[in-house]
Amino acid sequence: MIEVYTSELPDRIREKIENVERLAQKRKLLPRHIEEALAALEQRREGHIIAHGGGVAKSYGYPAESTWLDLAWFSHRRVKYVRWRVVRTNAPQPPWPELNFRDDAWEIVFPDRAARYKMIKIKRALRPLNIITPADAIKIKQQWKKTRLVLVKDKAGKEFLCSPLGAQEIPYFTGSIKEALAWLKIEATSHSTWEEVEPQWILATLSR
Repeated sequence: MIEVYTSELPDRIREKIENVERLAQKRKLLPRHIEEALAALEQRREGHIIAHGGGVAKSYGYPAESTWLDLAWFSHRRVKYVRWRVVRTNAPQPPWPELNFRDDAWEIVFPDRAARYKMIKIKRALRPLNIITPADAIKIKQQWKKTRLVLVKDKAGKEFLCSPLGAQEIPYFTGSIKEALAWLKIEATSHSTWEEVEPQWILATLSR
């Protein structure tokens, strides 16, 4: 849920943390981490902070919970928009409490706008190569400009190998264009030309 920042919000976050940790004995958020996060929220235009109360070692063989604070905010036209949550859930592996600043505030606060921006950016980047991509592609994973092939990921996390003739959905575990080509039974390298790959692409498409 997204909300507009007000002066009462830090106190509401403190109250939520207190309620979540009421019965907790271990792995609670450090007070200094809480105050550092709330100070950043008040003073900075944007930010994304993830903090937890500590975890357990890999050798720990029992279920364990830790308190998590996920706090993201972004200012737009003099209004600060905030997404936040406090939960007790699975403890991480680092046994010590942590507070981490991340640089993806806009994507967390406005995920739909961020996705649309990424789609437009990808379309513009690939337009000179006349490569056809899924309408909701949000990330270029790998690109072979000479061969005019690009591996992209869409909003649902699916991967597609794209060319001037269209896009082929690839199994999620494919991590590179080379692996995707092997799955399609196409022989090519980054030094190949599209003219060399095109006949194989057509045959691969027709066989699916």
